[in-house]
Amino acid sequence: MTGSRNGRRDARGRQGFASMPAEKVREIARLGGKAAQARGTAHRWTVIEARAAGQKGGRVRWIKRIVPDACELFAAMPRLLGEGGS
Repeated sequence: MTGSRNGRRDARGRQGFASMPAEKVREIARLGGKAAQARGTAHRWTVIEARAAGQKGGRVRWIKRIVPDACELFAAMPRLLGEGGS
């Protein structure tokens, strides 16, 4: 909750990026990405990082498809990911 010290909600409402239209936020993000690329500080995925991310995403998608109940999902996750467990 945004508010003053006494806990009341500010009359200002949404602030910062939350108050901007989505197009404006995207434009700012795009410019930030271009600036990071120009400075050479942008993250570049290595082959190993990209492969690991793809495997992780595929694994999660597969698990969600075969174990739709969240409780079962969390109980089964170590076994399905090959991390031991019962």
